[in-house]
Amino acid sequence: MPLQPKGSTKPPARGAATRAKIRDAANALFIRQGFEATTVDEIVAQAGVAKGTFYAHFDSKEELLLEYVSTRITRAEAQLPLLVAEPNFEAALARVVAISLRGKLWWNRDVARLAIETITARSADYEEVVRGLVKPLVEIGQARGQVRTDIAPEILARFIVRVLLGVVLDWTESGIGGTRDQALDSALVLVMSASRPAPG
Repeated sequence: MPLQPKGSTKPPARGAATRAKIRDAANALFIRQGFEATTVDEIVAQAGVAKGTFYAHFDSKEELLLEYVSTRITRAEAQLPLLVAEPNFEAALARVVAISLRGKLWWNRDVARLAIETITARSADYEEVVRGLVKPLVEIGQARGQVRTDIAPEILARFIVRVLLGVVLDWTESGIGGTRDQALDSALVLVMSASRPAPG
């Protein structure tokens, strides 16, 4: 289920193409000049739409960011059957990271930080990531003997999500870990090491 802005009274978009045009224009501006520096006026100019059209689709530029996050999570959830078919937990989790955390918008530290803060500040959205995406993979990994079983699936899923989001957040704030993808690679090594069954 896509994330929805809390308290939003906007009807479903009347024109998916217009909505996508606005979203793409905003993404390009967010990447180029940062989220805070981008104004709604600049977004509508880039998209070639009227300001009223923007507000017919979005309450604010913050809602655009939320929709981007929602889109990436929904895309990953839609691939759950394919993720389950991966030969092992490590491959499935790497694919989740590729779909949901590696992407054009995440190239910009400012926007990545705001997107992660949006997820973590909204408990319902955070729970959707944990329960809808990572927990099923943990459960399957446990059933296959690829993931430790001495920790409940929900707790392990929460740990994995917090590590992945935390590493990217650290990257946005301090630059630790080199590039974003290097930081994610390090996070995957960490969570896989913590998730593997004890030898013997």
